[in-house]
Parts: sequence; structure tokens; C-alpha cells
Amino acid sequence: EACGRHILVDCGMEQGRDTFENQKLPISAAEVDAVLLTHAHMDHAGKLPVLYRQGFR
Repeated sequence: EACGRHILVDCGMEQGRDTFENQKLPISAAEVDAVLLTHAHMDHAGKLPVLYRQGFR
């Protein structure tokens, strides 16, 4: 959280591990104001479609 905004840095999938699979955000996807992707690899951007389906706009 910064200046009252919820900014998610990366939204990736674990590759080869399921440790964080289905881990929930502390807020709803609809409350996320922005997503900052550091780069477009699956482990940093792979769950962006899931975030969208959960209400991120």
C-alpha cells in the first residue's frame, strides 16, 4: 500500500513448486488499484488472468 493505493508487484506462478499455489491476497482483487510487472515471465505475470477473473480492473 502506498498513498492509500493498493499496488501489487508481480502476479506470478511458482514454477516447479506448489508452495504458494492458491495463496490468497490480503485484500480482494477488486481492491487492487495497479499491478506492476517487473518482467513478463510466468513466475512474475502468469496469474494475471486469474486476478482479472477475480475482479481486478
